[in-house]
Amino acid sequence: MSEPKSFDFSEASGAHVPVVDRGGFHRRLRIPQLFAIGYGDVGSSIYYALGVTTLYALGAAPLALLAAGFVFVCTVFTYAELSAAMPEAGGSCSFARHAFNDLVSFIAGWALLLDYIVTIAISAYTVGPYLGYFYPVLKTTLGNIPFTMGVIGLLLGINLIGIKESTRVSLLLCIFDVATQLVIILLGLVTVLNLPFLVDHLRIGVVGVDWSPTWPQFFKGVGMAMVAYIGIESIAQLAGETSHPDKNLPRTMFLVMGALLIAYFGIATVALSVMSPLELTTQYLEDPLAGVVAHLPIGGQLLRPWLAVLGATILFVAANAGLIGASRLTFSMGEYFQLPRFFYRLHPRFKTPYVSLITFAVVAGVIVLVAKRLTFIAELYNFGAMLAFALAHLALIGCRVRQPQMKRPFKAPLNISFGKSVIPLTAIIGLLGTTAVWIDVILTKPAGRNLGFVWLALGLVCYA
Repeated sequence: MSEPKSFDFSEASGAHVPVVDRGGFHRRLRIPQLFAIGYGDVGSSIYYALGVTTLYALGAAPLALLAAGFVFVCTVFTYAELSAAMPEAGGSCSFARHAFNDLVSFIAGWALLLDYIVTIAISAYTVGPYLGYFYPVLKTTLGNIPFTMGVIGLLLGINLIGIKESTRVSLLLCIFDVATQLVIILLGLVTVLNLPFLVDHLRIGVVGVDWSPTWPQFFKGVGMAMVAYIGIESIAQLAGETSHPDKNLPRTMFLVMGALLIAYFGIATVALSVMSPLELTTQYLEDPLAGVVAHLPIGGQLLRPWLAVLGATILFVAANAGLIGASRLTFSMGEYFQLPRFFYRLHPRFKTPYVSLITFAVVAGVIVLVAKRLTFIAELYNFGAMLAFALAHLALIGCRVRQPQMKRPFKAPLNISFGKSVIPLTAIIGLLGTTAVWIDVILTKPAGRNLGFVWLALGLVCYA
């Protein structure tokens, strides 16, 4: 069997990684570049996840974000330990290969591929509603679907040709994004924060009101809140290109985690101080930050056009990150012959994985056409994300049991002893939390369940 070829990701990713042979990528990325890529993916989710979370959790949305954030912290600990110990592309796919076998590794990788495809779909789909400030037709399904197809086509063209993107631009966008979110939070806290009102509406199971969710609705909201967190995989995928990964990877992951949690809880607090959950989810479901800014008594009119442009740009970057991530993951899986060789074919001129790129772009477009609504895409996203995260937590536990002597530059905290093994409590909590959300998707979200299992079945046929 022939050796796998290496290809140039620098032209598609903007990381300026030079062409290398199968000895490995050059380690050039540092914390600023990693933060730009990771937060560009993770941070963009606030532009749509707040709406779908509030749709189910209603007034208790801050509690749903808190619960999801707790599981996210546990997940970051898992990824920090495993990425520092195994600094190579693949993320949870690579972790599962080291801890278990190729089949478990393939399932993790295939679930991740679904998430990257859905990242393309969900991010591209929400570009239009933010630009709807300038072009109202993009706020309608009839106008947004063709526009989303155009965005995906543009991304495909960029990545096929291999136009170089600068990580400096991505970092600059992330700085503007974080600064804008902090301004919104500070303005909201100073001008509109109504803490007694907010606390009173955190109650669950109150009968006869439109702001209190039932417990099943609340748990669905927790699941929707987790759509933000696949971005941690984007950082893990770059482990093979990171300088001093033992230090830079954990530091970047915790930096992204802190920035995201502040943004989520701060903006959710402001949003539910100026709008009822019903108003947020009926008028601003697909562009919740636009609704927050529109209700600010000071600075709102100045921020609205800026937010429209910035939100659309960040979401475009996130969609591009999904396409890039799928290509990198394909590279890692192809190296171990977990995908057919035609997925590993390079364009003779541009040296880009054109078969993979075209396939993922087409599937993302089909998802948008079939779904036609944001909640459906989010449900499908959760199916793959929670499965991949659960396998990552399981891989950490497996490595602790089967490879206790592995060099671990960073170790997850709160360790407890099981016989001769030392298991981090954070991995156990993360495993239970992500598995519970995955089971909830299976039991209560038939669209996400059906398409998710069809995707897994196709993958297993492909693997066989």
